[in-house]
Amino acid sequence: DALTFKQMDHRLVKNKLGMDWLKVWMELNWRDIMTFETKKPKNIVRTRSFHPHFTSDKDIVRNHVINNLQKAYAEMRKHDLATNRVWISFRDKNYRKYWKDVFLQHATTSLKDITEVVKKLFSECFYKWVMYRTTWVYFWWLSDPRRITLDLFSAPSYYKDKAISDAVSKINQKFWKTVIKSANQKFEYKQKSSIESFVSFTV
Repeated sequence: DALTFKQMDHRLVKNKLGMDWLKVWMELNWRDIMTFETKKPKNIVRTRSFHPHFTSDKDIVRNHVINNLQKAYAEMRKHDLATNRVWISFRDKNYRKYWKDVFLQHATTSLKDITEVVKKLFSECFYKWVMYRTTWVYFWWLSDPRRITLDLFSAPSYYKDKAISDAVSKINQKFWKTVIKSANQKFEYKQKSSIESFVSFTV
């Protein structure tokens, strides 16, 4: 068992089991030698399906897009990345695809700016006669925001957005639900949660 393995002589572990098991033995004996690195994603996508209840209701579809946006943004900030391209996409009940994308002037981490882009894209590619089955939000051309040259006005915004995003992500993860959203997102999105009050804030 694990306790017996932990109490074994390290030379016996190395000779009989090899270096990989020796590293495990050292970790069990409080010697921090193993590193676990997570590769940063090259792009981020979040999707949500209406199936089997297809819909052409603009508010419902829009709220799904915002939900995707919030999840994609949280993932992007978790990896401390910025996006240079935003893409939204839909599939209808017959699997036809509708999409719009935009290349930004420079990579951004601003939730406010990305939300404005998504609102514009949504208005351009939503058709009220279409029965939708799936919504998608993509962030492409991700990069390290520390390599972006920030001016005197955008630099404070970057650090404020990061601090707020980190705090919101931690709270939402704690309750396993979206209990906090940004008030700068003019689309209303509410999700049932164990918290009765719905919290919003202005960035």
